[in-house]
Amino acid sequence: MRGLMIVILIALLSFGYMLIGSQNMGQYFLFAVFCILNTGIILMFIKDGIRKNLIYLFAFISWLLYNALGFYHVTYVNTYIEDSYITRVYLLLILSTILILLPILIAKKHVRKGFKRLRNLRLSYNAILLFLLISVGFQLYMISSAGGFDAYTNASYGAKVDSGLRTFFQLFGAILGSVGMFIMPLIFGNYGIKKKIVAISYLLFGLILSVIGGHSSGLLGTALSLFIFGYFSTNKKSTHLKLRTFALVAIPLGIIGGILIRMNRSDMSEFSLDSLNGSVTEIMVSPTFDNVVNCGYVLENMEPVNAPEQFIYPFVNFLPRAVFPWKPMELGRIVGMKYVGTTEESLAGFIPSPVGEFYYDFGYIGIIFGMLFVGFVIGYVQEKLNRTYPQSVWILAFVVSFGGSTEILYAWYTGMFTGLVRWLIFLIVFFSFNKLCRRSLA
Repeated sequence: MRGLMIVILIALLSFGYMLIGSQNMGQYFLFAVFCILNTGIILMFIKDGIRKNLIYLFAFISWLLYNALGFYHVTYVNTYIEDSYITRVYLLLILSTILILLPILIAKKHVRKGFKRLRNLRLSYNAILLFLLISVGFQLYMISSAGGFDAYTNASYGAKVDSGLRTFFQLFGAILGSVGMFIMPLIFGNYGIKKKIVAISYLLFGLILSVIGGHSSGLLGTALSLFIFGYFSTNKKSTHLKLRTFALVAIPLGIIGGILIRMNRSDMSEFSLDSLNGSVTEIMVSPTFDNVVNCGYVLENMEPVNAPEQFIYPFVNFLPRAVFPWKPMELGRIVGMKYVGTTEESLAGFIPSPVGEFYYDFGYIGIIFGMLFVGFVIGYVQEKLNRTYPQSVWILAFVVSFGGSTEILYAWYTGMFTGLVRWLIFLIVFFSFNKLCRRSLA
């Protein structure tokens, strides 16, 4: 894996030189510092042991790749944001990388005990099956409410269901979807062929819904989950070899499939392979990687509100604004309304980066404490899980599930932590039902 990261670094620097260096060598130097710093951190964690640093690797690899693409995006688009503010984003993202790392290093030294509730974990297959069935039923109800399978499939991304029900489906769909974290242990654990078939069936069902729902990362995410979980749930060299072969085929297909979905999801009824032509340029100029541009806009045009609006949003996001009018609005929607002129009801999303969100709350001091908080949570959870025994496939499920949530940190703090809060709600409800069941899996 170390060799792969070095190859990725060389590719990022080479392409960055052609793209960024041709326009601004000062910014290219900062780009190189950002890439080298993050690659060095990743290599440090790899050397320390991949299994016990999986969450960190999820976080820093995605932080490196997506922010690098965000820097590329700036050179692809014509923006009226001054270069000085984009340069400031470079510096702040370099600083943020260090601020995330510091609490992690402290956690490695000072966290001594694992999660008590997860020690000698006993899960009921009946409880898992119940939640799988509820999740499937919920998804089928969503498709039915959209007008049926064809209507749901052909509707544009973000407009699959009636706008009046969108919040309901997003909230409860995200909570119920968390049951998917138990699928990989059933597939790779020794729990019998029937349970394995149930888990694979649910996986395929979710994959199909992901594709027709226009989720461009669904194919790649599934392939990576299968590879990572399978690789670290066994020590068999023969299985590792099979998984490497699987990854060489599935991951490129996942990337290509994701591009096709991303290019066609505005009108799935006109799905075409021809959309691959010129897809790289079209994706790079699209809002997919606009975190750096939007963060620059926030720094240039918005004054801090000196209130913890974005910070508390993940913890109150499930509250209806009609009942709780003080509930903050996420910065991505505010940027869309002020920057692009979208309406409050618009489906368009704009990713402001966690740097922009923490700046919006309390300025530069908000960035410092906000990124330290993010690093503390990531470090605390990883080290607590590392010290939770026995290290079963179920603990690995928690590691991979939490680690996967960190992949969107580059885009927004609110998005990552909103997902974690909903995940926590699911776990509270699930473990309550789990107590009522007697048949144990672990």
